[in-house]
Amino acid sequence: MNGNLKVVETLLELGADVNLGDEFSNVYQVAKDKRVHSLEVWATREDEFSEKLNMRATFRNTTALHYAVLADEIKVVEILLNHGADPSKVNDIGHKPIDYANSKEMKQLLETATTK
Repeated sequence: MNGNLKVVETLLELGADVNLGDEFSNVYQVAKDKRVHSLEVWATREDEFSEKLNMRATFRNTTALHYAVLADEIKVVEILLNHGADPSKVNDIGHKPIDYANSKEMKQLLETATTK
């Protein structure tokens, strides 16, 4: 989400599963499950992950590729695709990474990867 290419590359080199989906559903569900206040979950999510995300949305089974597209981090998307990220993977709300693309360049990159 924050475009840190070195961290992405290091995680992939260490064997991170590029297609692993996020277990984070939404702020309210996580707060309920962990028995903490939703503001604590929200603040932690923003501090440790990103302030760009809607705290009411669900992110379960959202992959690193989905997140990189959401953040419009084209270099990260390229790295993930080169390491086998699946551009056709669907998250729990039925969205593929391309559904989050805003730019023509991002859409083209994902369309090309999908046809491969």
